[in-house]
Amino acid sequence: MVRSAHHKCVAPTKNYSDRNLFVETSRRDVSTTNDDVVRFSCTLCTMLWVVDVAIVLIFLFVCIFLATGIAQMFFRTPFVRTQAAVARAMVKLAQLKRKETVVDIGAGDAAILLAAERSCPGIRARGYEIGLGIWMMGKLRILFSGSRVKLLWRDGLKASVRDADVVFLYLGSNMMKECAVKFDKELARGTRVVSNTFRFHDRKPLAQKIVSTWTGKKKIYLYKW
Repeated sequence: MVRSAHHKCVAPTKNYSDRNLFVETSRRDVSTTNDDVVRFSCTLCTMLWVVDVAIVLIFLFVCIFLATGIAQMFFRTPFVRTQAAVARAMVKLAQLKRKETVVDIGAGDAAILLAAERSCPGIRARGYEIGLGIWMMGKLRILFSGSRVKLLWRDGLKASVRDADVVFLYLGSNMMKECAVKFDKELARGTRVVSNTFRFHDRKPLAQKIVSTWTGKKKIYLYKW
């Protein structure tokens, strides 16, 4: 008599479950690692791109400033920034009033105009600067200070100053004669002109002041046209 034996096959569910869990965990780890690698690569590429752009911009700024300096030395007056103490003294000597129009010919980085606006916020201030690099520097100063000063990239000797109540100057002696001819034609009677260091030799200043700075003493002159 043969006795049939019924063998019940029980699947090793625990082993299969552990294996599947291990495989799934490994896949997730690999996926996470790949995502991290992709993110790192993107971040690295972005950083390299920013560095490249910064290097190019710095190079361009350096070239512009060098070209501006060379051009001003040969054709006009080289840029010399007006010191803060001198700018304040010029503004004080001008005795600005609200709603007056203030013009700076050869405004550089707008130091005098910004000092004027701080002293008398109600003025209308604009300046002219022919050097591209210096003009760019001035525009950045105006932007960061939140000022309403207008700085135009233009030769101030070719721009009209007929509406000016006050004119600021820091130009070389070779340009003062040109300014005098221009002012005789354009300035209204009574317009105040304040000049740093250089004077009009055919005119007597209404007032003058000596300002002490770390580089020495500076003279400023007030004229009334």
